[in-house]
Amino acid sequence: MITGKALEGGELEFISEEGAKQLYTIHAADACPRCGAFSVGEGPDRTCRNCAERGDEALHIGRSRSVVRLDRFSRPIVFSLKYWRHPAMARDMATLAKRSRGFSEYLENAVLVPVPLYGKRLRTRGYNQSWHLAQAFAAIAPGTSVEDVLERRRDTGTQTHLDADGRRVNVQGAFSAKPGFKADPSKRYVLIDDVFTTGSTLSECARALRRRGARVIDAATFAHG
Repeated sequence: MITGKALEGGELEFISEEGAKQLYTIHAADACPRCGAFSVGEGPDRTCRNCAERGDEALHIGRSRSVVRLDRFSRPIVFSLKYWRHPAMARDMATLAKRSRGFSEYLENAVLVPVPLYGKRLRTRGYNQSWHLAQAFAAIAPGTSVEDVLERRRDTGTQTHLDADGRRVNVQGAFSAKPGFKADPSKRYVLIDDVFTTGSTLSECARALRRRGARVIDAATFAHG
């Protein structure tokens, strides 16, 4: 699926078209209006089961969209960007995002805010994958800009072994806006990350933006797990 080198003549640079056909793309008409998961309409207004069960315990983001479902086909793409030192993969992820009906329109005219890495992890990895993804997404959506205005105040570690409650507790108070940043209340801010799992990280980032005056805060990710 991932060739490891640039392809010739295709729209995608590093992913074969045959591999791209294996991805489960989430289109606007199939997405939960709250979290962006593929939804068959278990709750009101096609709300997914998780959001329906969450009820009034809402995330601090208004809504979210994702490009694909996280599965054995999309996971190598995420890992390539995040762990395998291949930030250029973000361009292919944005190309795939254009194929998700309604995704580019969802981002239009928004300020894209990448979820930050902790300083030590950023130095070790050498880049923030969410920043590269935000830049790539901005290139497919008119009127967007990227503002790297958040910081992670402590290392929250990996959350893969934590359940929803554990993730929520783990990231509480972990994010803040950078000194001097003041949000424009007339603008729409969209947080960008590679994967939406429970939404805890995105929700905490939204709280940090809201404390600095942001009023409309949404989110977008490449995959939804």
